[in-house]
Amino acid sequence: MNNSDKLVLAFCIAGLALLISPRIYYEVNKPIKPAEPIAESSEPDRCSGVGVTETTDATTASWYGEPFHGRKTASGEVFDKNALTTAHKSLPFGTVLCVRRWDTGETVRVVVTDRGPFVDGRELDLSEAAFEKIAPLSKGVIKVFYWEDPDGR
Repeated sequence: MNNSDKLVLAFCIAGLALLISPRIYYEVNKPIKPAEPIAESSEPDRCSGVGVTETTDATTASWYGEPFHGRKTASGEVFDKNALTTAHKSLPFGTVLCVRRWDTGETVRVVVTDRGPFVDGRELDLSEAAFEKIAPLSKGVIKVFYWEDPDGR
């Protein structure tokens, strides 16, 4: 290995170290500030901003649909990909949640009918229809805030 090869290798290693430094990791993954609460909506599947505070942490939500459509959920109900439902690991079945996409403020009201998601770092697995109310399915996974609907509608 000649000196110019060693120099190129040294620059590559230095660049790699810079890319994985904690400073850059923090900038990419720093916490976000929630948007202002949204106004009450006349749409029955939408939620008000009540429940979202400056200390509310964003989490991730994914969606599920066709392969599970028509099958029984953990609650015993039959899963309908067109219904506004969600899976959560521990909330009681029948709990009504407001789910708000962190970057657009789009909201949807869903009912907990299933258990999941079973992927680390995710807290909600929305039905296909619920996910489509707040994001295109192609997104796959989105950051959201969620809270129990105070009206429980």
